[in-house]
Amino acid sequence: MMNSYQLVASRPGLSVVFPDCELRRELRKKPRPHDLKLCKAIPGLQTFTSWGKTPSCSLSLFSKRSTLLSSRLANPVLIWSGHKTRLLMEPSTIEPARQSLSGTSSTTTHFGSTATSEELEMEPQMDVKVSTFSFKEGEMLSVRVLREMGFYQVELTVREPDMTLHWGVDDWSLPDKSWWPDGTITVGAKSLETSFTFVCQDHWQVLMRFSETAAPKHLVFVLRDKAGTWYNNGGCFSVMVKPLELKDLMNQIVVPETSYSNWSLFSRFVLASNLLDAAEALGAEGMALVYTWLRFSSNKQLGWYRNCNYQSKDIAHVQERLASLMAQKVKRGRNSPVRLFARMSLSTLPRGGGDSEQIRMGILNIMREHGIKEGHRPGLEERFLEQWHQKLHTNTSPEDIHICEAYLEFLYTNSMDAFYKSLWDRGGVTKEWLEKMDHPISARPLFLPQLIPAFKHFLWVLKTVHSGADLDVAMEMSKKYMDEDLKDLLYHILSNRSTWWIPGKIVEARKRMEPICRADWSSRDVLMLDIALDSFFGLSISRIDKARLSTIVPVLYMSLL
Repeated sequence: MMNSYQLVASRPGLSVVFPDCELRRELRKKPRPHDLKLCKAIPGLQTFTSWGKTPSCSLSLFSKRSTLLSSRLANPVLIWSGHKTRLLMEPSTIEPARQSLSGTSSTTTHFGSTATSEELEMEPQMDVKVSTFSFKEGEMLSVRVLREMGFYQVELTVREPDMTLHWGVDDWSLPDKSWWPDGTITVGAKSLETSFTFVCQDHWQVLMRFSETAAPKHLVFVLRDKAGTWYNNGGCFSVMVKPLELKDLMNQIVVPETSYSNWSLFSRFVLASNLLDAAEALGAEGMALVYTWLRFSSNKQLGWYRNCNYQSKDIAHVQERLASLMAQKVKRGRNSPVRLFARMSLSTLPRGGGDSEQIRMGILNIMREHGIKEGHRPGLEERFLEQWHQKLHTNTSPEDIHICEAYLEFLYTNSMDAFYKSLWDRGGVTKEWLEKMDHPISARPLFLPQLIPAFKHFLWVLKTVHSGADLDVAMEMSKKYMDEDLKDLLYHILSNRSTWWIPGKIVEARKRMEPICRADWSSRDVLMLDIALDSFFGLSISRIDKARLSTIVPVLYMSLL
């Protein structure tokens, strides 16, 4: 907000700013009754009059924490009181407001009259939650859930015309017909369709309103454009409307994990992304449940493959989304326990993103370039690579990193003992686990050491998509956020990992990284690097030969004299 407006004066809980004229927009929407009540409660403040189409006179303000409030004033000024109140004033009130804010008085002058800070906060208690989804390249869907005066209001907004919302509530059921938006039609027994309607320039919207007693726990939906293309987020989009109770959250996790016939790591990450806001709303207990769930998953106490296939680009997207959402909870969670459990949960997750299509195409290119049979293409019969190739096409996951590392170990040693030892030591993967996957890997690889360079590169591709708090990958992915001195320090740590003095350097690096980790502009990779450094610090401390320190430290001290 402060980037878009010039600050006139401020004090804790109350600020006065005036808007940049570039931000004036036209809004075709009438004020709600409590908006009028708020304005009338302040003596001398003119109420809403004509609402229409003149951009030069109309200003609309959107906020994640506050309701929309617009007024037909010639040169409006915004008064911002915490996150509860936003209202517009005439410029003539700036100076009295400046004097009031800079002094000790608890009143602010409006049009020659006064209003106390209590009057400024007469707006009804209100909770606002805004979620954004990318449904295709360059296009975003904004979903705003507002709870006020015994109602839940859901506003879905897109910037593309002729879009249709295909939706239901909770587990794809129908709400009472009295709560349907205008123009809604039924599609089958479990879903509805509503067209987005024009509200202002480049904004189309669907507006829903539910009573507090009738409100669903979740709104589930997919989108369709005028060409008939569907956008479903790898399954469907989901937004929490009414906060869940802990038992509801637990049921939403336990039921699919124990009873769905088609379930996978991909499905789990989609569900976790959709439940994250609900878990945060429940506080420490909700986030602790999510952490326990994801921890069981990363330790393979929950299955990763159950009659479910997906493409590498899809798993990369859902991993990136979940990791990014979790990183935001680490930075901006509602309280310390929530942030702590979010950080612990992030340590169990892959980073996502990366060059995911190269997972699918990379293995094919290696096989073709080295004359290895693939499908109906003639060549050397290498059943291990053929089986792994099938898995990479349909069920790629973080354990492919460990399979690739184990395969490289085999190519160096020609030893299956080395292969299975690497699998277990690096990823906790057993021979039995490989053989019982949906696309099992049971064949013994051929000894083809000429493939080592190609698979070293392929290992890096896998790590950019599937690795989590890995020191090397996280460093490479987050270095663009750091200055040269910090990068030099971190590379110094990576080059001297086994030295006894490295814990002190880790402490120094993490202290310098702290403001970057907290910044809105930094990515999940910076937090994953911090988690990796924290983990490596503990490892470094545990392996120090404490007995040698009694001789090393005095020698070092004398050398510095």
